[in-house]
Amino acid sequence: MAVLDCEGAAGAEALRPPVRRDRGRSGLIAAIAVSLLVVAGCATTPPAGRPSSAPTDPTAGVTTTPTPSTTSTPELKPTAPSGEFELPVVGSVGFAAVPITLRKVSGTTGGRLAPGDWFTITAVKGSDWIVVGEHSSGRLKSSLTLINLPDLIPSIVYTNSNSKASVFRSSAVALPGITGKRLYQARGFNDKLQQREYFMPVRFPVAQRIQVAQSEALDHGQSLVIYEAFRPADVQHEVGATLTRLAHDNATVRSGLTGGGWGLSSFIALNLSNHQLGVAIDATLGKVTDTTIRNGRDYRYTEVTVTELPMQTPIHELSRASTSYAYPVRTKTGDAWRTAPLNPKMTSAAKKLRRYAIDAGLRPISSEWWHFEDIEARAGAPMQTLGRFRLKLPGS
Repeated sequence: MAVLDCEGAAGAEALRPPVRRDRGRSGLIAAIAVSLLVVAGCATTPPAGRPSSAPTDPTAGVTTTPTPSTTSTPELKPTAPSGEFELPVVGSVGFAAVPITLRKVSGTTGGRLAPGDWFTITAVKGSDWIVVGEHSSGRLKSSLTLINLPDLIPSIVYTNSNSKASVFRSSAVALPGITGKRLYQARGFNDKLQQREYFMPVRFPVAQRIQVAQSEALDHGQSLVIYEAFRPADVQHEVGATLTRLAHDNATVRSGLTGGGWGLSSFIALNLSNHQLGVAIDATLGKVTDTTIRNGRDYRYTEVTVTELPMQTPIHELSRASTSYAYPVRTKTGDAWRTAPLNPKMTSAAKKLRRYAIDAGLRPISSEWWHFEDIEARAGAPMQTLGRFRLKLPGS
C-alpha cells in the first residue's frame, strides 16, 4: 500500500557541577542573557589570525560585537529572528557537504574540501564564509556546507544516541547489530565551547529555525534535547536493511509497522532521508532543572540540565505506537497536516515540542513524534553527495 509520508522522503559527558537551587524560568532567562555577553574578565584573547568580530547572520554581512556594558545586562529575546544565535557564527565549525573549491582571498591559501571535511569560520561576507580548514583556507558559499549546532546554540542538550549506543527498537524489539551499538563517531573536543561535545551539523537556515524553537522552549522553562541531526547514508541503509529483515522474521515487529495505511518505510527511509541533507533533526523536550555558566574560548555560554518529559514512546521506537498523526498524512506539501487529527496517545509534552517546532517553521512528519524538518531548506540543499560521507572531526 502506498504511504503518503515517511521518515525520509528524500527523493555532557560535559561537566555539569551541581547547582544548589533550581533557578526557575526567571533565573534561566537571566543566566542565558549573561552568556550572550563577551565578558572581559573571562573571555580569552582570540588566537592570532582569528578576527575578534562576531557576525551573527551570513545574510547581513560582517558585523562586530559592541563593547558590553559594565552596568547593564541585555534581556534575552524570546525568539531569535534574522539568524541571531546564542553565540556568533565566527569561530564555529562547519563541514563541507559536497566537494568545494575554496576561493583564494587575502590571507588564505585556497584549495579543496572533500565532503565531510571540517573547517572553522573566521569571517562572514554576505552569504559566503571565509574559512580555515585542516590543510587549506579560503572563501566558500555557506549553502554548500553544514554548520555545527552546539557552536551556535549551546543551551540545547545534545545526546547523539547513534554515536554512543543506538536506541533504535521496533515494538520494543532490539534491532540486531544496531541497538546498543555506536553506529558512527560524532563526539570530540569542541574548541569553541572548550569541552567534549557531540558534533551536530545542519544547514544554516535549519539552525536559524532551531534557534527560534529553542528560544520559545526556554521561555517556558524547557529545552530541546537533540538526539540526532546529520546521519551518514551508510548508517541509514544499515538501519533500514536490518529493520526489513527483522520485520520479515518477527511477526510482532511486522504487525507493529503495518496496518491503517502505515508501512515499514513510514518509519525508516530505506534509501536516503532528510537527515543526509542536513535538514532534519530528531528531538525530544526536557524541563530545565539547572543552569551553569561556562567559559568557552572567547565567550561565556549557558549549559542547561534537564529532566526529559514523558512522550508516548521512547525516541527511535519504530512502530505505529510512535506516530504523531492518527493516520498517514502528507506533510511535505499542502496544509492538510495542520488540521489532521493527531494520534490520541500523544502526550502534552509531545504536543508542546510539536508547537515549538512548527512555530519556528519546521514541519513534523506523520510517523514519528520526534522528527522535524525544514522543507524550504531542503529545496536549496546540495544534492550531489546526499550524505554519502562520514564527518572528519577536528583533532581526529
